[in-house]
Amino acid sequence: MGWSSAGVVGVSIDAFWLCAVSFRMPLQIEHVTLTNFRKFKAFSLPLRSGNVLVGPNNSGKSSVLDAFRILFGCYRYTRSVSPKLFEVKGRGVCSGYHVPEASIAVPLANVSNNYNEDDAEIEFRHGNGNKVRISLHPDRPVRFSLSSAATPPRTSTNFRKLFPLDLVIVPTLAPLEESEPYLQDETIQRNESSRLASRYFRNIWHRKSDNDFEAFKGLVESSWEGITILKPEMRRRHPT
Repeated sequence: MGWSSAGVVGVSIDAFWLCAVSFRMPLQIEHVTLTNFRKFKAFSLPLRSGNVLVGPNNSGKSSVLDAFRILFGCYRYTRSVSPKLFEVKGRGVCSGYHVPEASIAVPLANVSNNYNEDDAEIEFRHGNGNKVRISLHPDRPVRFSLSSAATPPRTSTNFRKLFPLDLVIVPTLAPLEESEPYLQDETIQRNESSRLASRYFRNIWHRKSDNDFEAFKGLVESSWEGITILKPEMRRRHPT
């Protein structure tokens, strides 16, 4: 079985690459802060409903996108596990999770700036004022904690109500594989939020809802004049 779809490629301007982060609903993430994360000792980025990151190679654009991939993995983990209370440096007792590294689609080996011993910290501020912090180190558990004026939540449902998020990780725009076989759901779930996602572009979007694809289609076609994309469809190859 093969695929029928229009292709999408990365867009470059000289040595600069463009990456996009967008949100589909109001009151989503308004601010992200990276501390001791990858090449950033301290970096803060205000966000709007649509955001385009522009910069030369090795300027940190992929690290910003990886921060969202990590958030995606942490937030997905909260669906089926109740939070626990634990001490967070500078915040006191918070509600949160120890997230298995397997739930994070980003390697943690080089997560700290210059490989130092301190945790890398990623903080997201929601439009409702609440914040989540992700603490990362290759030798310690991933900690995902919530800071809110409300009573620390004890259930997954209440945790997610205090930090509601509708986050879709879009496969990185890159040259598509010429031939892409249909793969098992487990393979796609494991790779859809990783940097390898472009290899499974058609598989991923074949599984997304029509609403998700239309939102992505609108973002791409409004950003790059002349590009048209269609949702992938299965095409059976008949033996000759």
